[in-house]
Amino acid sequence: MYFTTGFLTFYFYKWFDVWGILGLLMFFSTIFCVSLYAFVPLDKMSETYNLIMRKRENDYIREAALLEEPLPLSETTYRPADLKKWMDK
Repeated sequence: MYFTTGFLTFYFYKWFDVWGILGLLMFFSTIFCVSLYAFVPLDKMSETYNLIMRKRENDYIREAALLEEPLPLSETTYRPADLKKWMDK
């Protein structure tokens, strides 16, 4: 921002007169409006966070149950049938 306000305004005024300054103001206003609408309201953010944490908690529970029975794959071969049986449990 310092670069654009310090140098671009001078050169845009020199090259395009008042229309250059107007163009820069419109450009910066557009960037401001886009960035303003890019932020998510706090209630939406906390709702999304709670959903993610619940999903993580369920995944941890599922992983703990699966860790009790190891994956029936050998280290050198990949057998999709065994993997499917293991995933269905």
